[in-house]
Amino acid sequence: MKFTQLVEEASKGGQPYTIVSSSCAKEVLMGVDEYNALIEKLENLEDIEEMNQVERNPEPGMSWNEHLKKLKKSETGTLKAST
Repeated sequence: MKFTQLVEEASKGGQPYTIVSSSCAKEVLMGVDEYNALIEKLENLEDIEEMNQVERNPEPGMSWNEHLKKLKKSETGTLKAST
C-alpha cells in the first residue's frame, strides 16, 4: 500500500498505522478526528488527576475552586485559563 493510500485510510477514521523502521515503532499515522479525541481524553485524565491531588492534600479553609487554582498555579507558575 502506498503512503498516500495510508494517509487517506487514516483520515477516513480507520485504525491508526504504526510506521516501523529497523523493527522499531517510529511513528503513528492517524486521522485528525482520532488525534483530537485522544488529546481530549488525555486532558480529561489530567483534570481527574488534579482533582485527586486536591482530594488527597486538602488545605483547611479553602474552597474546591481555590484548591484547583492553587494547584494549577503551582504547576505552571501562572494561572491557566479554563476552557
